[in-house]
Amino acid sequence: MRIPKFLFFSILTLGLLLTEVHALEGASGKVEFLRVNDMGVAYGPPADRIHAEVIFKLVERPNLFLGFQLREGNDLIANQASLEILQEAFRGDMRVNVTYDQSSNSNKGTVKAVTIAPYNQRVLTSPRRASLLVILFNPNHEGRSVVPIDDIRNFLTSNNASIRDYFRKNSNAAFDLDVVGILGWYDGDLPPSEYTGTGKPVNLRREALNKAAQDFDFAPFDQDNDGILDPRTELAVMVVEPGTTDGGRGWIRYLEREQRVDGKRVTRVAHVQVTANGIQLQQGMNNSMREVLGTVAHELVHLTLFNDNDMYFSDFYVPFAAEDYSLMDNHWNHPHLDPFWKVKFGWIEPNRATSDAIYQLTDVTRSHRVLKLADPERGMHEYFLLENRFNGNPASYDRALPDSGIAIWHIIEDPSKIPPAQVFNQNDEDKAETIRESWRRANEFRRGIRLIRPVLDDRRDDFRDLWDGAEPHTRRAEPLELSWADGTPSGFRIRDISPAAERMSLRIDTPW
Repeated sequence: MRIPKFLFFSILTLGLLLTEVHALEGASGKVEFLRVNDMGVAYGPPADRIHAEVIFKLVERPNLFLGFQLREGNDLIANQASLEILQEAFRGDMRVNVTYDQSSNSNKGTVKAVTIAPYNQRVLTSPRRASLLVILFNPNHEGRSVVPIDDIRNFLTSNNASIRDYFRKNSNAAFDLDVVGILGWYDGDLPPSEYTGTGKPVNLRREALNKAAQDFDFAPFDQDNDGILDPRTELAVMVVEPGTTDGGRGWIRYLEREQRVDGKRVTRVAHVQVTANGIQLQQGMNNSMREVLGTVAHELVHLTLFNDNDMYFSDFYVPFAAEDYSLMDNHWNHPHLDPFWKVKFGWIEPNRATSDAIYQLTDVTRSHRVLKLADPERGMHEYFLLENRFNGNPASYDRALPDSGIAIWHIIEDPSKIPPAQVFNQNDEDKAETIRESWRRANEFRRGIRLIRPVLDDRRDDFRDLWDGAEPHTRRAEPLELSWADGTPSGFRIRDISPAAERMSLRIDTPW
């Protein structure tokens, strides 16, 4: 979850000069600053007043100040909707598209429209390599023991069952995690109670960075010399502290106040807790090892690849949630990422089903191949992805999956086409309003990446998640008719699915 970073800047630099000649412009980016003023109040000196209630900036356009009013008039409803979109994007670290009028030779603009950017604009191809600095920090909590540094190094960088190996196997060697340093253990200077509780863990992260700066030169990693260390392309930082259980816990945290090391800003870090039992490399890996590896890998995806891609639902049951079949949902069993993220990161180029035929799908962890069902007449922001997920390979990170077979994913990239909230579990009927609110606030990746299960019921633990021709719930007389989000037939039909195995076949009928 993103911690909002309220940036303060002088209102003397702002102004919306609406009386000059305007030119319609467009911009796209993430919301860096968002401020809502009191209704009808002008701010600033007489020569440079702000006559707008909503002021914001985009990360990609640092010298452009955008705003609009929330006063009675023809645009009030539209502007209120634009504010809600900006607030959602600011909380969720999402990109927006903005249309605005810009005054001649001015760095100020009056907003006309704001929309959430489609997935293809918000998810960028991943870098080939990410540099990771690991800082080991001991806040000296009673009953917690530090993990030997050699164990942590093996956990991160060994050739098998490690964080680096996980990313190389997921990406088909397209992405590598380069651990540039492991520093510590550093002992905390404050009492242990000053590192836990509301607002206090930031003390741990800040002290860890300051101690690390005495032993590590951060400055050379700022390759574009903008004064900010980008965790995707320059340097990612992960703070590790001793945990309390054999499992792992992790968070991505924005530094609430500006943190500088060697004159460079570190804006966010991964913060994880691990124990010695949790990261020991054992034959086959026990549950604790799987959970810690999955937790750390999950947080590093946020930090080094794309931040706003959590996919879990914690408030209510959703039968099409990814759950155990994507690292960004249930990561306890360290599964591979789902195919949507692999395609968007540039790790997989899907094959297209272009005619009625029998298609072969081999275990995706070995073949790195998925099948895409898309109709150009429908548009390219809604489609289906098919992959073979197989838990019978003991060397695979998918070996702890609860089921094997064909995974059918319905991808809805256009947020406007995502169906409304539903109550799927009869036990959740009394939480209908909570469900609707949680659904509204959930990011589009939770709502728009949907696993089509053979059995749609209200059970989480029946392990009937994938399509296996040997199982009665898959071996049906009628073909599976795939539908678009609005309920209309897609024209794609699937039948004759073979039994779950490392190599599977299925027949696909296309709309053509």
